[in-house]
Amino acid sequence: MATTDTPAAPLATLPGALDLDRLTVIGVAGAPGALRALVREPRGRVRTVTAGDRLRPGRVLRVEPRGVVIETRQGPALLPLAAPG
Repeated sequence: MATTDTPAAPLATLPGALDLDRLTVIGVAGAPGALRALVREPRGRVRTVTAGDRLRPGRVLRVEPRGVVIETRQGPALLPLAAPG
């Protein structure tokens, strides 16, 4: 399972920690080769996504420990895991 050294609970409760108007990766979990991402959409819906799923900017190519790679019209783009600050 992919893990980080940063505890999630303190970050999840920080005021302003997430840009609520943007698509945001709020977590990545799973075994290597089978990662899933928890994504918050701008309207507040939270979804679990894997490779092949569609999001507003494009199709999910893969989920990495550092975020979600999406195929956009301009080519692959990384939607990084949210970080405080």
